[in-house]
Amino acid sequence: MDYKLETLKPMIPVLIMLSLVIFAAESFGAETDFSFGQITARGSGCPAGTVDIIKTDDQKTASILFSEMMVEVPQFDGDNENDEMDDDNRTPTSRHNKDIAVKVCNIVLKADIPAGHKITSADISIDYRGAAIMDQGTQALFHSKFLNFVGPQRKEHRVKGTVVRKVWRNGNVDEDFTFSESKKIALNSNCGKRGQRNTKIVLKNILKAGIKRGYQNEDVSAFLSLDSSDIVGKMQIKLNTEVCRGGNGNGNGGGVEQPPVQCRRGFSWDPHLKRCKPSRERPPRRPRVPRRPRHPIWG
Repeated sequence: MDYKLETLKPMIPVLIMLSLVIFAAESFGAETDFSFGQITARGSGCPAGTVDIIKTDDQKTASILFSEMMVEVPQFDGDNENDEMDDDNRTPTSRHNKDIAVKVCNIVLKADIPAGHKITSADISIDYRGAAIMDQGTQALFHSKFLNFVGPQRKEHRVKGTVVRKVWRNGNVDEDFTFSESKKIALNSNCGKRGQRNTKIVLKNILKAGIKRGYQNEDVSAFLSLDSSDIVGKMQIKLNTEVCRGGNGNGNGGGVEQPPVQCRRGFSWDPHLKRCKPSRERPPRRPRVPRRPRHPIWG
């Protein structure tokens, strides 16, 4: 390339907007009072003051707007997650290593599901665009994925679900790019019960750029930015729920398995052992017959 990053920066839009529209679940078999609760965005990829969260009055739809999501090397401010281990950062390094920059934005969604229901899956679709300006000898990566899922009764599930992943390996790039993907991620949570209906989903977005060995003493740079695709640019998330087996959708019996066999008299079904076992109740005792009194003469 015969130009420098400094001459290109004025051409890059000052405000980078990324919008995410999050929809509440569809429930199969019964109506639901599902609603999203607190939604937060954390990490150097979405620092404080650069994120706006707008929810509708019924708490079923939310929009998340980012005014900054970009990564650049060399970097000198140490505002990154270079020292965090991840599948996309298997060799952690110092946050002050100027030749690598890892920016992370974790989106944490909390929600309440109705008693007697469970989350079966999540439908997620994205429509992003961005720009990559990279010299020869640099590389970059963008990865959006599910990180983990905590269902009712605080049971945690490690969810491996990549939404989109793109790698620029060799630099020498000056391009605009777009991502349009739709995925269904299986979750299969526990059943929501009264007092134990909270769920939490964490999605992780990673922007990473680095300078390759052999080029670290040369005047090279890389810049990667992400924004929304015009007005329709968004991330859509829909959680699918269904009535638990043995439940009626209103919390009465939700998540309780019905015995698959009829136990014989004196036995009852144990849901933990999943078999019939003797009842603890003793059979009623036969009434005691009073002894015949002895005759005073004949005995």
